[in-house]
Amino acid sequence: MGIAVVTGASAGLGVEFVRQLQHDPEVDEIWLVARREEPMQALADELTGARGVVLPVDLADADAVEVLAGRIAGAGADLRVLVNNAGYAINRRFAETPIEDNMALLDVNVRALVRLTAAALPGMTSGARIVQVASSIAFWPMPFFALYSAAKQFVVHFSRSLAPELQDRGVRLLCVCPGPVATEFWGVAGAGKPPPLVSWSAERLVRTSLRHLRGRRWLSLPGLIWWANEVFSRTVPSRISATVIRWFNPYRGEA
Repeated sequence: MGIAVVTGASAGLGVEFVRQLQHDPEVDEIWLVARREEPMQALADELTGARGVVLPVDLADADAVEVLAGRIAGAGADLRVLVNNAGYAINRRFAETPIEDNMALLDVNVRALVRLTAAALPGMTSGARIVQVASSIAFWPMPFFALYSAAKQFVVHFSRSLAPELQDRGVRLLCVCPGPVATEFWGVAGAGKPPPLVSWSAERLVRTSLRHLRGRRWLSLPGLIWWANEVFSRTVPSRISATVIRWFNPYRGEA
């Protein structure tokens, strides 16, 4: 039996990963992981190409993550796909954000991702796949999203370093760096709505990511504008980009 695990499966990109992975010929069962059980159950009930298993887990809870990690490790070679999609941002000044909120953000965006990857890898065999969802924000210093941009930069560098380690085993790893996507992410972050001219739908973003996963690349960016964004970010000194973003960022954490 082939198993796929998708975190953040109650909304946004997670829902689309579940819907599209159900048609993967190696996937018979999809484990849906997120805090909110009701939307995941509704999604599991609509699946026709694979069986949905709902696992309500708060990824900010270290004990709950350990239980989930043990279940993932127990899947062994049956685990064919791991999608570490769960994550959220806080659009606010760092110094004005309760430390508990900041640490929870790191727990979900970084700690859980690393722990579940570590749990999955020992049993994964040739052809298994890992998707780590980062963000195009990772390429820039981002005032008012300071901790989120740093967390996603960690995911990018972790993925870039880990992907070559897995090549000899035949396990593919893809780091997905979305630009703005029309999901509830923006409302949760307190940033309102994404910029409309460069936004992708979740369906299109996931379809593109899964196509890239079938290839040899380690990084997936949604379209030329975001490839250019990544290249341009390497040519601008960070002290300049941080200052410019500080003054012209429309999401300035004032709400």
